Amino acid sequence: MTQPPSRALFNRTHSLDIAAAAIFIALSAILSAYLTPLLPRVPSFGIAIIDPISTIWMICFLVFGWRSGFLTLAVGSLLLFFFDPTGIGPIFKFLATLPLMVVPFLWYEASRRKGRFEGSLQQWCMPMKHFVPSMVIGWLGRVALMILCNVVVFLTLYAGFLKYATLALIGLPDVTGWEAVIWVTVLINTWQTIVDTVFPYVIAFKIVEKYGQSGALHT
Repeated sequence: MTQPPSRALFNRTHSLDIAAAAIFIALSAILSAYLTPLLPRVPSFGIAIIDPISTIWMICFLVFGWRSGFLTLAVGSLLLFFFDPTGIGPIFKFLATLPLMVVPFLWYEASRRKGRFEGSLQQWCMPMKHFVPSMVIGWLGRVALMILCNVVVFLTLYAGFLKYATLALIGLPDVTGWEAVIWVTVLINTWQTIVDTVFPYVIAFKIVEKYGQSGALHT
């Protein structure tokens, strides 16, 4: 019996989602195994000063869409537990990257449902007028969420380390305690957001520019 066209398309689309996610999950796992032990970290915080793993996840999100992106983010974060020395870093990495995917996806879905846009998530993200504002909102959500997470952690698991938290790394040793925690959280997540948005945007849409839209690039 011939399969209905809509069902066949559904299966092909989701098979592609899983295949794309599998490739990027494997890539992020390999990079994690080699790079995680080498990443420079903020003293007393354990947070990496720069971490390219989430950049891989964002490239997948922009090139192959939200299903592949979210799957790569979820599984890639779980695999980080095998390599991360802090024990809680992968949870922070997942929560920090999540707003950068959720915000543009929800904005795109709202625009599509209201009839203001027709096309894929990737096509929606390509114009700077959509991408930049969505990433700014994502950054604000990321910073707020990470401040909350750090407050919880320094009140519980890392309570004994709060007195050692300073901004000595950037030449401000007199900034300590909660003030240092807030500033480190804002600075690191702002810097990482720039890395997680600029490079994926350039890479993802250079691919589109070269190869054009196809069935491989979808919602």
